[in-house]
Amino acid sequence: MVCVRSCAVAIVFLFSMLYMTLTIDKDKMTENLQKHFDETHVEYYKKVVKERTRIYLTGFGIGLVLSLILLFIMKYKMKKISNLVIICTCIAVSYTTMYFYYTLSPKMDLMVVQLDKKEARIAWQNYYNNMKNKYHISMLLGVVFSFLINNGLCK
Repeated sequence: MVCVRSCAVAIVFLFSMLYMTLTIDKDKMTENLQKHFDETHVEYYKKVVKERTRIYLTGFGIGLVLSLILLFIMKYKMKKISNLVIICTCIAVSYTTMYFYYTLSPKMDLMVVQLDKKEARIAWQNYYNNMKNKYHISMLLGVVFSFLINNGLCK
């Protein structure tokens, strides 16, 4: 069996993205949050979501370009590297770049700064904590999944 130790980071990111995509009921969470907003808060929230989406996609695009450059270098300059290692390295570079770009990019104030009612702040805090916890669980499950695959396939 092929040893996929070089794919551990790629597996973590892919599994965590899959988990987040499949487990978040964003419409219900957003609806519960927005019922506490007035019109100006809804507009600000939409701007925040749009900005964060743009930052995320820009980071992913930069990561994709970097991974394509790396793919070219690895494929044509380092002839003895397997395709599996090249693919996993490119995925890891793409997601790592996207993560750091998103994390380090300046962003608008968090929604909570705009809220003046206590129940709206509590609803935002619940939304934020839910998303944060899902993200951390997804990364933890990705690490566990990667560890199990590596130990099961590698001798």
